[in-house]
Amino acid sequence: MGVSRPQDRSRQTGRRAQLAAFLTASFLGACGGGASAPSRPPDGQPAAAPSAATPDVQPSTASAAEAPPAGGAARSEPVVPAPAADGDVLLVDVTEVNEKLAAGAPLLVLDARGRADYELEHLPGAVNVPLPKIAAAGQLPGVPHDYEIVVYCSAETCPLSREAVRALTGFGYTNVKDMRAGLVGWKQAGFETARGKERG
Repeated sequence: MGVSRPQDRSRQTGRRAQLAAFLTASFLGACGGGASAPSRPPDGQPAAAPSAATPDVQPSTASAAEAPPAGGAARSEPVVPAPAADGDVLLVDVTEVNEKLAAGAPLLVLDARGRADYELEHLPGAVNVPLPKIAAAGQLPGVPHDYEIVVYCSAETCPLSREAVRALTGFGYTNVKDMRAGLVGWKQAGFETARGKERG
């Protein structure tokens, strides 16, 4: 199992911030909120997919020759549980999101609420892209289709995040999850929040 090194976390955190800034600029420019939308990510290169190997899950490299002998003890490998789902929408817990953000994992957090709600209070590092803008855009500029995206809204009863996940999945994004507990669940878990407008 790989060990996450500080420079790897720093690189992933930097990439997450770069995607967030690019996405924010793209949606603000496209919606009359600022400068015109950039046509490429900030580094001038097409967005690269995140590394296939993450600190939590490593691809299996065992060959048939390395399989345990019949009747022998099986190797102890971490069991990765299947994500919880609500019908066609994958769910993620607030604790898992907090741990991934703290570890600098490649993750984009989208707040599907309106701008006023976002500015009042939001998850640190979250990008505000309200559901109508997600539905109208058809894509998230500069975000690879296999990048992990977590969408949230105000609370478990709020349908915005669920609908945003469905829209993004329909646009071809393959790793999109709904943080169903929303901002209320995040705060109930004791995690910090941020206020004000997005930087960038």
